[in-house]
Amino acid sequence: MLELLGLDSVAEAVYRGMLTDPEGGVPELCARLRLPEFAVREALDRLADLTLLRASRARPGALRPVSPERGLRLLLRRQEEELARRQQELAASKAAVARAVAEYATLRTGSLVDGGERLVGLDAIQAKLEALTARLADERLAVLPGGAQSAASPASSRPLDEGAGTGLSAGERELLRLLSTGLTDDAAAKRLGISVRTVRRQMAALMGRLDAASRFEAGLKVAQRGWL
Repeated sequence: MLELLGLDSVAEAVYRGMLTDPEGGVPELCARLRLPEFAVREALDRLADLTLLRASRARPGALRPVSPERGLRLLLRRQEEELARRQQELAASKAAVARAVAEYATLRTGSLVDGGERLVGLDAIQAKLEALTARLADERLAVLPGGAQSAASPASSRPLDEGAGTGLSAGERELLRLLSTGLTDDAAAKRLGISVRTVRRQMAALMGRLDAASRFEAGLKVAQRGWL
């Protein structure tokens, strides 16, 4: 019950036993709980580390349990303080990531041309597609060759088969994901346990459904529709 506070089942049983019989010692706990002495002593050490035990004033050298109202609430407060610290670290990490992304944006290969971004080289194109894919979890984006979005673009963003979800099978989705990471047809085929011919056939079929003249254009249309 109290594992989330750092007490395993043995330590919790020993703590309950001491609350039930505060005057009992190790032999009494062993007999009551049917535990070996080493297990009881390890549990006592754990309880002491968690400040659920303290020295007895009435019996020098003995330990007595701290009341649950005080001891368990203290453990909960420590967890809350640790959570607050972790949240601060997470916020600082997010800020550092945002700064790094902003700095990278000024260094990456490419430039703005007529309000759009010019990508130079296949690596730059792949990096852009990966970035768009990551953002599609949070936003609906469109990657449109030839400039700004027209009034007809929202209609073209719908799936090829209305009501068919993404329009992709699980196998097609995984194939596209692997190829978008830069894997070759051969490597993707080995990952999926299919032949290279099957990979190429599936890509050809997908390009036909998307009315794409190249794999690059197919990738743009897949990103446009949010299929990955």
